[in-house]
Amino acid sequence: DYWAAGLRLSTNADKVGFVTELAVGYRRARSLWQDGSALELTQGSLEARLGFGADIRITETFTLSPLATLGVGVFGKVEFVDANGAATNLITRLDNQDSHGWFTLQLGGHFDLLGKN
Repeated sequence: DYWAAGLRLSTNADKVGFVTELAVGYRRARSLWQDGSALELTQGSLEARLGFGADIRITETFTLSPLATLGVGVFGKVEFVDANGAATNLITRLDNQDSHGWFTLQLGGHFDLLGKN
């Protein structure tokens, strides 16, 4: 789950424009197994995403958006929870948090129901 506030800017939303995105928020992750155990990553203090790409207006109501994004974040608590609910902290005393980062290439699209005007 990722809850964030973001800003997206396009230099020309009516034809072809350069796009940049910035989002800052909170993330948590949970993986569940069939035996009832889970891996839970929570207490992230900050998650950020920065994207660069294009807005390509195909029709008056449809736009394609290829985008490359970079992101960083941290989880302050990482636990394995067994089927009985017993939790094991996976961050050792030598660690203080679990940080992560990523790079993505994506292709999105959106419809403008009222057109570009």
